[in-house]
Amino acid sequence: MKLSLLVLFALAPAAPAPLPQDEPPPLPVDPTTDLSAIPVNTYLYWVTKLFPLDRHIDVTRDLYVAAELKVASILKIQTTRHITTGGCPDIAILFARGTNEAGNIGMVAGPSFFEHVKKEAGKNKTVEIQGLDYDAGLKGFLRGGDKNGSKKVRSEIRSYSKRCRQTKLVVSGYAQGAQIVKAAI
Repeated sequence: MKLSLLVLFALAPAAPAPLPQDEPPPLPVDPTTDLSAIPVNTYLYWVTKLFPLDRHIDVTRDLYVAAELKVASILKIQTTRHITTGGCPDIAILFARGTNEAGNIGMVAGPSFFEHVKKEAGKNKTVEIQGLDYDAGLKGFLRGGDKNGSKKVRSEIRSYSKRCRQTKLVVSGYAQGAQIVKAAI
């Protein structure tokens, strides 16, 4: 009995105990907040709280897109972009959003990527953005990218290249969007 009690006390420190979990600060809803200043762990905590992964894929996708649209509207982030000018800009960006993202450019990578390109291009250059509409579902991602999406990208590249020969064309994507861009070129 004394030996078993001694062994039990010796093993007690090795028993797993949950770490204390302080809830991270709330995500900012002020559109002037620099989102890159949010710690990654805080961001991931809220992503898993807002978008639970134990749901059916289609339900999760619908919830994710709806939540992303709501967050985008609060933060005044545009998730859909179309080239609206009839002319040809100095730089045109064709962009494919990631899996399950809202709109045609999403919210995660597209908007900040465009801002960086515009900044680097300078004030004397015109930059236009065209989001590429395709089925950005999980099944396409697991197959290496939506095949129809790749065809659409290829078609857009050809069309734009013929119409605006002097324009520098940037073709990019995030996650599955990058898969379909790679397959297209």
